[in-house]
Amino acid sequence: IIHQLLSQLGLKFEFRWSRAVEGYEGTKLKVFHLITEVWQRLWSVLERRQARRPVREESEGIGSPPASNDSKTGGDPTPTDLERWFVPECLADLQQMWESSQSDPELLADLRRQVPESVLRHLGLAS
Repeated sequence: IIHQLLSQLGLKFEFRWSRAVEGYEGTKLKVFHLITEVWQRLWSVLERRQARRPVREESEGIGSPPASNDSKTGGDPTPTDLERWFVPECLADLQQMWESSQSDPELLADLRRQVPESVLRHLGLAS
Protein backbone atom coordinates (compact mmCIF):
# COMPACT_ATOMS: atom_id res chain seq x y z
CA ILE A 1 0.00 0.00 0.00
CA ILE A 2 2.76 2.47 0.89
CA HIS A 3 4.45 1.86 -2.47
CA GLN A 4 1.20 2.71 -4.29
CA LEU A 5 0.70 5.89 -2.25
CA LEU A 6 4.26 7.04 -2.91
CA SER A 7 3.82 6.23 -6.60
CA GLN A 8 0.71 8.43 -6.71
CA LEU A 9 2.87 11.26 -5.35
CA GLY A 10 5.25 10.68 -8.24
CA LEU A 11 8.01 9.13 -6.10
CA LYS A 12 9.64 6.13 -7.72
CA PHE A 13 11.57 3.40 -5.94
CA GLU A 14 13.69 0.43 -6.92
CA PHE A 15 14.03 -2.58 -4.69
CA ARG A 16 16.47 -5.40 -4.19
CA TRP A 17 16.65 -8.35 -1.87
CA SER A 18 19.22 -8.18 0.92
CA ARG A 19 20.37 -10.33 3.82
CA ALA A 20 22.78 -7.69 5.13
CA VAL A 21 20.44 -5.17 6.78
CA GLU A 22 21.79 -4.10 10.17
CA GLY A 23 19.91 -5.84 12.93
CA TYR A 24 18.39 -8.37 10.50
CA GLU A 25 21.51 -10.18 9.24
CA GLY A 26 20.65 -13.45 7.55
CA THR A 27 16.97 -12.54 7.05
CA LYS A 28 15.90 -11.97 3.45
CA LEU A 29 14.40 -8.46 3.25
CA LYS A 30 13.19 -6.19 0.47
CA VAL A 31 15.26 -2.99 0.51
CA PHE A 32 13.88 0.05 -1.32
CA HIS A 33 15.91 2.92 -2.78
CA LEU A 34 14.55 6.23 -4.05
CA ILE A 35 15.26 6.81 -7.76
CA THR A 36 17.16 10.08 -7.42
CA GLU A 37 16.67 11.27 -11.02
CA VAL A 38 12.88 11.22 -10.61
CA TRP A 39 13.14 12.87 -7.19
CA GLN A 40 15.35 15.66 -8.60
CA ARG A 41 12.88 16.35 -11.42
CA LEU A 42 9.94 16.48 -9.00
CA TRP A 43 11.88 18.70 -6.59
CA SER A 44 12.81 21.14 -9.37
CA VAL A 45 9.11 21.44 -10.30
CA LEU A 46 8.24 22.18 -6.67
CA GLU A 47 11.02 24.76 -6.38
CA ARG A 48 9.85 26.54 -9.56
CA ARG A 49 6.28 26.63 -8.27
CA GLN A 50 7.45 27.95 -4.90
CA ALA A 51 9.46 30.70 -6.61
CA ARG A 52 6.37 31.78 -8.60
CA ARG A 53 4.18 32.09 -5.53
CA PRO A 54 3.82 35.64 -4.26
CA VAL A 55 5.60 36.39 -1.00
CA ARG A 56 3.03 37.04 1.71
CA GLU A 57 3.31 39.95 4.05
CA GLU A 58 3.55 39.04 7.72
CA SER A 59 0.34 41.00 8.31
CA GLU A 60 -1.49 38.38 6.26
CA GLY A 61 -2.73 35.45 8.27
CA ILE A 62 -0.97 32.12 8.23
CA GLY A 63 -3.03 29.02 7.73
CA SER A 64 -5.75 27.79 5.45
CA PRO A 65 -7.17 30.05 2.74
CA PRO A 66 -10.69 31.39 3.18
CA ALA A 67 -13.47 28.93 2.43
CA SER A 68 -14.78 28.93 -1.12
CA ASN A 69 -18.46 28.89 -2.00
CA ASP A 70 -17.78 27.26 -5.35
CA SER A 71 -20.69 24.87 -5.79
CA LYS A 72 -19.52 23.49 -9.14
CA THR A 73 -19.13 19.74 -8.76
CA GLY A 74 -18.25 18.67 -12.26
CA GLY A 75 -18.73 19.20 -15.93
CA ASP A 76 -16.55 20.92 -18.47
CA PRO A 77 -13.93 23.32 -17.19
CA THR A 78 -14.83 26.99 -17.38
CA PRO A 79 -12.74 29.10 -19.76
CA THR A 80 -10.79 30.59 -16.86
CA ASP A 81 -9.97 27.12 -15.54
CA LEU A 82 -8.84 26.05 -18.98
CA GLU A 83 -6.78 29.22 -19.49
CA ARG A 84 -4.75 28.36 -16.38
CA TRP A 85 -3.48 25.23 -18.12
CA PHE A 86 -1.95 27.33 -20.90
CA VAL A 87 0.32 29.43 -18.66
CA PRO A 88 3.89 28.78 -19.93
CA GLU A 89 5.14 27.60 -16.52
CA CYS A 90 2.23 25.16 -16.21
CA LEU A 91 2.87 23.82 -19.71
CA ALA A 92 6.58 23.37 -18.90
CA ASP A 93 5.73 21.53 -15.66
CA LEU A 94 3.25 19.31 -17.49
CA GLN A 95 5.78 18.52 -20.24
CA GLN A 96 8.36 17.55 -17.61
CA MET A 97 5.89 15.38 -15.68
CA TRP A 98 4.82 13.71 -18.95
CA GLU A 99 8.43 12.88 -19.84
CA SER A 100 9.20 11.52 -16.37
CA SER A 101 6.06 9.32 -16.37
CA GLN A 102 6.85 7.52 -19.65
CA SER A 103 8.19 4.49 -17.78
CA ASP A 104 5.08 4.24 -15.55
CA PRO A 105 1.83 3.45 -17.45
CA GLU A 106 -0.27 4.03 -14.33
CA LEU A 107 1.11 7.52 -13.78
CA LEU A 108 0.75 8.29 -17.49
CA ALA A 109 -2.91 7.21 -17.37
CA ASP A 110 -3.48 9.49 -14.35
CA LEU A 111 -2.05 12.43 -16.27
CA ARG A 112 -4.28 11.66 -19.25
CA ARG A 113 -7.35 11.63 -16.96
CA GLN A 114 -6.48 14.87 -15.15
CA VAL A 115 -5.25 17.08 -17.99
CA PRO A 116 -7.80 18.48 -20.47
CA GLU A 117 -7.55 16.95 -23.94
CA SER A 118 -7.03 20.36 -25.57
CA VAL A 119 -3.93 20.95 -23.42
CA LEU A 120 -2.49 17.55 -24.38
CA ARG A 121 -3.14 18.32 -28.06
CA HIS A 122 -1.47 21.73 -27.68
CA LEU A 123 1.67 20.02 -26.35
CA GLY A 124 1.50 17.37 -29.08
CA LEU A 125 0.87 14.62 -26.51
CA ALA A 126 -2.51 13.54 -27.87
CA SER A 127 -3.90 13.08 -31.36
